[in-house]
Amino acid sequence: MNGKDTKSQLGSFSKNIRLIAALCAAMALGACATQDDADVLFSDTEKEIIKTLVYSSPSGDATNAYINNSAAAALGQKFFFDVQFSGAVVVQGNRTSSFAVGTEKTISCATCHDSDFGFADKISKPNDVSLGANFTTRNAPTVLNTSFNTYSLWDGSADSVWSLNRAPIEGAPHNFHRYAVAYIICNSNTVARGDYRNQHDTIFVGAAGANSTTAVCGSLSIAQLTSANQYGKTAYSGLSATNQGHVDRIFANFSKAIGAYEHQLVSKNSAFDQWASGNENAMTVSQKRGLKIFITKGNCVRCHSGPNFADGSFHNLGVPQVGGLSGSNDQGRYSGISTLVSGSNATFNTVSAYNDSPSTDRVTGLVATDADIGKFKTPTLRSVNKTPPYFHNGTFASLWDVVNFYNFAGNGGNFPGTKDTRLTTRRMSNEEMEDLVNFLKALEGEALSSSLTSNTAPTSANYSW
Repeated sequence: MNGKDTKSQLGSFSKNIRLIAALCAAMALGACATQDDADVLFSDTEKEIIKTLVYSSPSGDATNAYINNSAAAALGQKFFFDVQFSGAVVVQGNRTSSFAVGTEKTISCATCHDSDFGFADKISKPNDVSLGANFTTRNAPTVLNTSFNTYSLWDGSADSVWSLNRAPIEGAPHNFHRYAVAYIICNSNTVARGDYRNQHDTIFVGAAGANSTTAVCGSLSIAQLTSANQYGKTAYSGLSATNQGHVDRIFANFSKAIGAYEHQLVSKNSAFDQWASGNENAMTVSQKRGLKIFITKGNCVRCHSGPNFADGSFHNLGVPQVGGLSGSNDQGRYSGISTLVSGSNATFNTVSAYNDSPSTDRVTGLVATDADIGKFKTPTLRSVNKTPPYFHNGTFASLWDVVNFYNFAGNGGNFPGTKDTRLTTRRMSNEEMEDLVNFLKALEGEALSSSLTSNTAPTSANYSW
């Protein structure tokens, strides 16, 4: 809030609203109905809750020592937009002419995290997430404000922002491998190819990064970068344990650079933030009513709390498991814990050698129980109007659908596990639901600088190896 006194600003809410009501009455303006003004008066308790929702910048995760390193962020931006870090993906769905059925594509992070679409997946639609069958199994969430996250991915199967990259790179949708990532970085040592190795070695000196490229680059073969060899997976298994460690280190640095870039992608200074900072006209009367519903009758704030409008936890909402590739067998947090602790994501978790904050341990003591079945991570609501469809499997197309779903205490149909008991019937009228939807739209952040959303990766003309 730029150092302003939040308490004194919020303390002026009731005074400002009563003044507006008095002026409207004096002017006999029917549009400023007394009832509307009364609806948006907040109690002292409600004003205290509002204070906790105002945006404040995340400090960044200490497990990534490069989170605030501008050079790492610039390199990570190149990685984010570079389609080299991808196997040949056969598109199974038909969303746009550029992604027609049967098309073979190489993709980047930006393919499913589009800067023009709230850094979420513009191709997803209800019951058919992302690019179709065998592409991704869940709806790609926004990476805006990702630095607020501790556990990442819908099921929390990564325990840091940087470590989540293993799953999409080595699984769906990229179907690539860390061996190939290391090879590309090792051999992209010219400006035309991104100058990746030189930048990598300059940034990651002291983290065994530069030593890793010196030690292992000569052992990596371009012949292994084929689909038949799973883009290096076959060759990786034949490397010595020492060289596997060097490849892992390069991949961890690759991921930390992307994390440093994503740390700069924030949704802030929304209409809500401006209103809470004293600009009474930043939100409409309907949006103010919607805020009151958000923290009272709707009780949305119980899970969508704090400056990121997310509690960082996992809940079973009884989301319909129809289409969207999820199915009733998607066990959510239950399988996510296993993947993190001892499964495919364990190599880069916070008890691994690649965690830059050894005192941070988000793994020890985690045990999946039946209570975790069907639980998924609470997503941020900031800029939520830009990121449909909603929920982990893209079940709902609009915010109205989501609000209506909550209004009737979630789904009673096919879903795994036990629904959270906090989901109770809200009994909101259509008008109240409309006000709530309008408030959610007031959480859209200001536009990011074009320097953060531009593709800085080398061009495809320089990709021939």
